[in-house]
Amino acid sequence: QSALSGPNDYMTYGGITRACQAETINNAWLSGLQLVPEMVNGQWHLHIRVQANSIADEYSGNIRCEINGRTEHLGEVRVEADGCTNVTVCLPVPDAETYTLEKPVLTYVRCILNVHGQDVDDQIERTGFREVAVKGNQILFAGQLFIAFQIDGDGLVHHFLRQCPVMLVGFQPVTCKLFVKGWLAMSRLI
Repeated sequence: QSALSGPNDYMTYGGITRACQAETINNAWLSGLQLVPEMVNGQWHLHIRVQANSIADEYSGNIRCEINGRTEHLGEVRVEADGCTNVTVCLPVPDAETYTLEKPVLTYVRCILNVHGQDVDDQIERTGFREVAVKGNQILFAGQLFIAFQIDGDGLVHHFLRQCPVMLVGFQPVTCKLFVKGWLAMSRLI
């Protein structure tokens, strides 16, 4: 059974063969790097979460992060044998370039685990410094109008696309309506 409470036939979308990648890892390794950009008082910040793991032995070390050529210390870690420790920080990124529809700039972020003076593992991810926001009857992408909508008495969404981002190109109007309805539902939960 799948998480969607239905039978799962992996053959329908994965085929009978799949690519596989095996990697040798050290006792100390990083996983689960997550990046969430946020604009705070006109300056970009990056929420970073990364997990330090141990296969067998306890260790102590530190994690640093490289963003746009700068190195930031994320913190010291102590990981129990066969355990893990999460490190979460929020860093200002004053030189971050905003990801827009006209200029989709991605920023590479590299977190490095150092144990006993040696770099033993890293995680590399990229992110775009952008925000999606709902203001009144508009959805803004990086501060620019991307959808304006109205809700009639029946709760139906009528949309008006001003700019169509890559993810909506070619979709039918009903799909855009579902997108707006879904975004509104999510924004009420936050």
